[in-house]
Amino acid sequence: MRTPKAGFIVDDTMRRDQPYLWQRPKNGVYYVIYYTDPPNVQKRMESLKTRDRATAQDRLYIWRQEKLLERQTGIRRVGVPLFDAIKEYLTHHSKRYKPASTHRYKNALDNILRFVGKELPIGALQAKDLQDYQLHRIAKDRKPRTVDFELDVMRSFLNWARRRDWAKVNVADNEHVERLLSKKRHQSSTEKRIFTDEELKILLAPSDGMWWQYTYIFALLYYTGLRIGELSHLTVKDTSLPRREIRIREKTLRVPVLSRQLGKVISAEVHWTPKWYEERIVPIEDRLVPALEEFQKRRTENIYNLYFLGSLGTMITDHLSRAVKSLTDKTDVSVHTFRHTHISHALNRWGRHSTVVQKWVGHKHLATTEIYVHVSVEDLHREAKKVGD
Repeated sequence: MRTPKAGFIVDDTMRRDQPYLWQRPKNGVYYVIYYTDPPNVQKRMESLKTRDRATAQDRLYIWRQEKLLERQTGIRRVGVPLFDAIKEYLTHHSKRYKPASTHRYKNALDNILRFVGKELPIGALQAKDLQDYQLHRIAKDRKPRTVDFELDVMRSFLNWARRRDWAKVNVADNEHVERLLSKKRHQSSTEKRIFTDEELKILLAPSDGMWWQYTYIFALLYYTGLRIGELSHLTVKDTSLPRREIRIREKTLRVPVLSRQLGKVISAEVHWTPKWYEERIVPIEDRLVPALEEFQKRRTENIYNLYFLGSLGTMITDHLSRAVKSLTDKTDVSVHTFRHTHISHALNRWGRHSTVVQKWVGHKHLATTEIYVHVSVEDLHREAKKVGD
């Protein structure tokens, strides 16, 4: 018998008809098939959302324990200790993001755990606990920005737990726990820094001493608005010039990672999903096509089938921000500024509708897209010239 995780009863006794695994032929996803009460009446199917049979077997075992726990106590997994739930969340997080990001999330959640208690059930966590934690951290002379980040991490964790029915509500959301700093929807704090026309001219032109791929990467980021994580996990299969589209999708692939311990690039398997788990199609503009056609002639194939690779043979990450700062001689810009600039220009210069831009760039809410509807000084001068003509 498998060793169960904390919070589960060690007993495989189920109703007469045992659930079993079934693999859907088309997409290879495993499902649990079982019968509802009364037995042998209605056939149901529950997705395990995995292509790995070993993982599917583990999920099936956990599913059995959860069903047994529900029948015996009437309590769902909201009773699992926070420590165990967070441990599983960090395992999930490490498969999607860089180790440094997971380490920051772990430190933030560990600080909250030490305050509320590791054995506290996830369903017993209240908004008052997190409000008291804010006061506790302020008394320790922690910066408000640091405290807001820790609560943002907790909010992300509880959203993940709520999607799995481990928590009924997210007690860390803005309705329950307010941020210490200005809210993001406040206009003065949400106006995004975008590149000026002069900065774009420098970034989109080839430069001596710069990695030759950067020019094509910057052009792709500017004309598509991709996030850096979406670009770094972009494969050759995801990009189609004949169809003029880029597909952002969930995928499992091997990627090159620089190991500091070994001092060399190693291969690692990651399961990457888009933000909010939403797949989308990003059209390729006609202005971008010549640059991509030229890049495809110059690029060489790699064993990972990635569309872009860094100068060290590793993935393209936000280290590009150093090149952006160096070329523009500015410190308040980063590689993510390309995304801000794309959305702002799409709304204010290129005449695209806000709902189209929302789907194009992958925003969950239209209000997030409308933040970028601010007119720059350059836009004012451009319109003034049109009136003068």
